Amino acid sequence: MFLGIYTLFSLFAVLMHPLHMSVTNVEIVDNKAQVFTRLFKDDLALAMKHKHNMEINWLDAQEWLTYEENVCNYVMASVLVHSKGEKAQVVSKPTLQVQKETIEITWALLLKSSQNFKINNFLLLDSYPDQKNMVIIHQNNSELGISFNHHKTSVTISNDKIVN
Repeated sequence: MFLGIYTLFSLFAVLMHPLHMSVTNVEIVDNKAQVFTRLFKDDLALAMKHKHNMEINWLDAQEWLTYEENVCNYVMASVLVHSKGEKAQVVSKPTLQVQKETIEITWALLLKSSQNFKINNFLLLDSYPDQKNMVIIHQNNSELGISFNHHKTSVTISNDKIVN
C-alpha cells in the first residue's frame, strides 16, 4: 500500500499536481512512533509565505536551511499524536530532506500508550480548500489508512481500529 501511495504521489509531482495533498506514515513499535511526512514544496512555500511572511527559495540550499526549523515546527504542529490525553513527546530532532518536487520531514515520538491514541492532521488546511492529508499507520503487522480534510481533522485509534 505504501508503494502505491508513493507511486501516486510521484505521478502527481511529475504532472504538476492538480490537487493539494500530503502523505504521512506513522510506524508504531511498542510505545515509539516514527513519523514521516511528504508534501509538495510549492504548497508549503505558499503556506509559509501567507502564515509567516517567509519566502522560501527551495533551489538555494543555504537559503532554505535558514527556514528549516520553522518549516519543521509548522509541520509538527499540524500533525499531532496524543495518547492518554497528552501530546506525544518528541524524542528526536526532526530532519528535513528536499527532493525535486517534495519535501520530507521525519521525527520520532514517545507515546504513553500505543493501543489507544488520537491523530490530528491540519497540515495546509488553512491554506488550501481542497487539501487532503493521507495518514497511514503501521502497527502490529497491519496498516490503517485514513484520509483527513476540512471536515475530518482527527481520529482516535483503539487496538488497531478507528473509534471515531
